[in-house]
Amino acid sequence: MQGKFIHTFKVAYSRIGQQSMLKYFSRKEENKSQAPLKRKREETPENQENLQPEESKIEISPPPTQEFPQYAFQDYELNENPHSLSSDKYDPILDAKFKYLQPPPFRILVDAYELVANSKGKSSKTIQKDVIANLFRSIIVLRPDHLVKCFYLCVGKFCPDHQGIELGVGNEALYKAVARTTGLSIKQIKQQENTTGDLGSVAATGKATQKNLTSYFSKKTKTIPHTISDVYEGFWKICNLKGQNSTALKEDELVRLLNQADSDEAKYIIRIVQKSLKIGASELTMQSALARAIAMTPPKQAGFPPAIIKAKNAESIEEEVENILKKSINECPDYDKIINAVLQYGPDGEDLSIITKLCNITPGTPVKPMLAQPTKGIQEILKRFTGIEFTCEYKYDGMRAQIHILADRTIHIYSRNSENITEMYPDVIQFLSSHIDFNVVRDCIMDSEVVAFDAATNRIKPFQDIQHRGRKNVDINQIEVKVCIFPFDMLYLNGASLIDIPLSQRREYLKSSIKEEPGLLQFVTHKNVSVFEDIETLLWDSVKIGCEGLMVKTLHENATYEPAKRSLNWLKLKKDYITDAGSDSKMADSVDLVPIGAFYGTGKRAGVYGSYLLAVYDSLNDEYQTVCKTSTGFSDELLQTLTNSLKDFEVPRMPKNYRSFHTNIDVWFKPEMVWEIKGADISISPIHTSAWCKAAPDKGLSIRFPRFIRLRPDKKPEQSTAPEQILQMYYQQSSVEGNNDELI
Repeated sequence: MQGKFIHTFKVAYSRIGQQSMLKYFSRKEENKSQAPLKRKREETPENQENLQPEESKIEISPPPTQEFPQYAFQDYELNENPHSLSSDKYDPILDAKFKYLQPPPFRILVDAYELVANSKGKSSKTIQKDVIANLFRSIIVLRPDHLVKCFYLCVGKFCPDHQGIELGVGNEALYKAVARTTGLSIKQIKQQENTTGDLGSVAATGKATQKNLTSYFSKKTKTIPHTISDVYEGFWKICNLKGQNSTALKEDELVRLLNQADSDEAKYIIRIVQKSLKIGASELTMQSALARAIAMTPPKQAGFPPAIIKAKNAESIEEEVENILKKSINECPDYDKIINAVLQYGPDGEDLSIITKLCNITPGTPVKPMLAQPTKGIQEILKRFTGIEFTCEYKYDGMRAQIHILADRTIHIYSRNSENITEMYPDVIQFLSSHIDFNVVRDCIMDSEVVAFDAATNRIKPFQDIQHRGRKNVDINQIEVKVCIFPFDMLYLNGASLIDIPLSQRREYLKSSIKEEPGLLQFVTHKNVSVFEDIETLLWDSVKIGCEGLMVKTLHENATYEPAKRSLNWLKLKKDYITDAGSDSKMADSVDLVPIGAFYGTGKRAGVYGSYLLAVYDSLNDEYQTVCKTSTGFSDELLQTLTNSLKDFEVPRMPKNYRSFHTNIDVWFKPEMVWEIKGADISISPIHTSAWCKAAPDKGLSIRFPRFIRLRPDKKPEQSTAPEQILQMYYQQSSVEGNNDELI
């Protein structure tokens, strides 16, 4: 495949040819007096060399961020009637709204947002990818050092998740900033927000009205247009404002951004602050668009214009580029590092795989965790693992924790969603710091479960007890809920990644590197088994001590660690298999759902939300799809607590990325919480939209008799159960005819 990749670009280069590129900018009009753009090295500015690092050094350094002077390279004309970003005829140089080495205007990103948001129908996902890919292509060719900033703004972020950097702009500061920018009162702003359901649209309308009034009553003043870099740096400044008076300073910087923006730009500046672009495109779509841009218009080409403007047969290599990007993102979720590596070393280099070598698993950067598939029973496990040696581990009822020990003996702990939760566990840090033999372990990454634990009775305590801990600045002397670490995998040790070796070997590395300490650090209980009776006995034993059930994993064959993948090589058998035996429950597992709406309670439940509409998250379409309503499993105290918490997330109308047929909902919520739900079974439904049309025409899937189990504060809404998982669980039910075993 690698050879095919290189050959494609060589063919593309030869087809375009050096001479045809010299005529590139004179092709619009034959009688144009402007001389064609030359590609001689002596015409290239000296500081452009910084964009072409030497390939002999395998290091990643970001492209220069200084503003470049105006060069003769900009002495060409853009198309008078440029093709849209959505057009397959889009030219990344002549159709761009900026010239070579000029900073890309924020307006082109806003145009892309609008095109993506307005894409409809079956081809909408293709259009979305084309639009963003063409935007990235222009930046790759014309100003590659701004690609990282552009990508972050496309996904509504400013840095990698694990850095934990937030804007820290509250609702009141946001309302004040909009008021100062538009001239509206805060009361008017809130009223319009209740009507439109979108504060960004309120800001846009207010800006447009203010502009009309200003132009009518005063002389026209020219505002310097925003650039992508300016907006990103403005947000970064807001993130880093701390201490006394920081709230007012953050508000001032936001006002500056809004004042300098046009109405559409203001809309998206507000939406970025609110962490919701509302354009219907997910982060996965942006990743795919980046892969397409790299395949079509490869970076790291000497001189300007580049030889390859649109690679021939780009589709044949796009999949390879996307796979390499996804592998790098799963092992090293740091867009700065990955994008700069692509700009510096590929993909026209001799070996594209250098990107995965540079951007792989590293202590200090959380790895996307491997996940397990639910299973209905022991017979399914034996069928799945026929002829394969496997192991059963206790599934502890705790919080997933990825422990990183760095070479300087710094220790970090990350949650399953890459959040840095080190401050939550000062006792764990203290224990590890004093018990790790740093002569044996120079650096490592362990996958583990942190469990509430009573050392006096040697008993596991409920998962909910951990939630009583604070998440920041926990005082080690005031900790009431003690925890025990249960490590179960070693992903990295002493400078080497272990994810590509079998679990049996990773387990040996784990045990030889870390020493147990009862009640503080204990290896997961496990047993290599092969018969029904042994699995059943082990399951019973795990439930007796307070575990959720078993994790069943391949030991040698197909036993690598697969970041971010819900793999069939890991199966989970939960205690529901026992408790549901003989009952009507047919669901293989509980599910994690997002409350998106509620109905007011009556009678005993008057004054609180009495029942909830729950949804799964479809990452491909960036939408929440309804799967059930529930009113059971809640205590009176919990109903009051949930009502108080969810009031902060009420919105006046159903958000655009909710797919629901329910029109009688009393209250809609922003997606903020995740709840674990258990039901009797999954059935085809004409009113719920989960996995729409996947199991039956014009119908979705719903959970019957759902009941609330517990809160899942360790999960983000985007990490809730996917519609594909609901579909898998539906086909796992013995009552479903024509089971689709390929989905299971």
